[in-house]
Amino acid sequence: MKKIEPYSDDKMLYNKELERYELNKTWVKNNFDIPFDDNVLEKRIKKNTRVVYNRIFEIANSANRKIINKIINCTKEYRNYIFDCLSSQIESDLISGYNDQSAFVPESKEQRDLQVLNAVSVDTERIIYNAKSYGGINLVYSGVLPSWVYLTFME
Repeated sequence: MKKIEPYSDDKMLYNKELERYELNKTWVKNNFDIPFDDNVLEKRIKKNTRVVYNRIFEIANSANRKIINKIINCTKEYRNYIFDCLSSQIESDLISGYNDQSAFVPESKEQRDLQVLNAVSVDTERIIYNAKSYGGINLVYSGVLPSWVYLTFME
């Protein structure tokens, strides 16, 4: 795994202030049917980003938070990982609306499976737990990550 500088592209934007990636609104609009205006979409993207990152940090050892962020931000493999997490989450949100605080009555079993307020979808959860397959580091490991990880990514 080669270290890179965080960057924005047509799929994701890097938020320097929060030190995290979020989906590019234009990419979301071009790849999904959007039932609401740009302001609502922007809020949904930010909310889903918070939900995904919070879930990753909730599962992982809290001592690993800085290094997890560094690995996601500074490697292509884990940039792909967070993209997969975020795109899965926004897709689920757009299908079911479960991250909207309004009441939601599912019309199918698939929609019912997605209905959990302010939580990641089942598919996103699977991606989160599958972090090791992206670059060999289990970001959601409940213990302290090995010293070689810190030596590689922390300056």
